[in-house]
Amino acid sequence: MMNVLGAVLKAKYDYPNLLALRAGTERHPDLSWTAAGYAAHLADTLRLWSERLVGAYVSGVVDVVPCDPDLLAQVRGYNQMSVGAVLWSVEEAANSWIEAAPEAIKNNVVLRVVTGPGDSPRRW
Repeated sequence: MMNVLGAVLKAKYDYPNLLALRAGTERHPDLSWTAAGYAAHLADTLRLWSERLVGAYVSGVVDVVPCDPDLLAQVRGYNQMSVGAVLWSVEEAANSWIEAAPEAIKNNVVLRVVTGPGDSPRRW
């Protein structure tokens, strides 16, 4: 847990440095998202899993449905997001995850990712 918590804390503080003085529109030629888009993806991922963890320890709902990151990127407009908005989102989402994860561990939460009828759940 401490390694993951450390990684989230590191991301929370590293992203402002990584994107400082950048437009956020920079993109590697082999990748589809911009620099700001990847930061937005991190924020959304942290936020989604925070919600799921809180939902599990508050209500006992441990089955979760996966989210398609490419569809989410399209709906949210990752490649058009501003660096300022994305950095705010990363910080807020990291704070939510840092609060939710230890509480979930304390409550022995194990999420099950269910992809459809008849599928075997995957533990997270």
